[in-house]
Amino acid sequence: MSSINNFHDVIAALVDLEDELSPIAKTIALFRIAIDYGSQSLGIATMVHLMSKMLTVTLAIMIGNNEATYESLLEEFKEYERVEGAVH
Repeated sequence: MSSINNFHDVIAALVDLEDELSPIAKTIALFRIAIDYGSQSLGIATMVHLMSKMLTVTLAIMIGNNEATYESLLEEFKEYERVEGAVH
């Protein structure tokens, strides 16, 4: 999990450096980047599925579900990556 946390920290630091955009504008830009990258690298259907799963995990975290983690998504989608790698 270390490398994903490091990646998160790098992106968060870049966002903090931008002073001219509002928090909403920054959030929209980050979502656009995630959607563009995910759609190109995973395909739109998998990207939308991942977004749905992320929303579900986020809502579970908001209500205090201690078992809900973003790390669980990595485990769940490892199977997708394994299958996709075998196909290509």
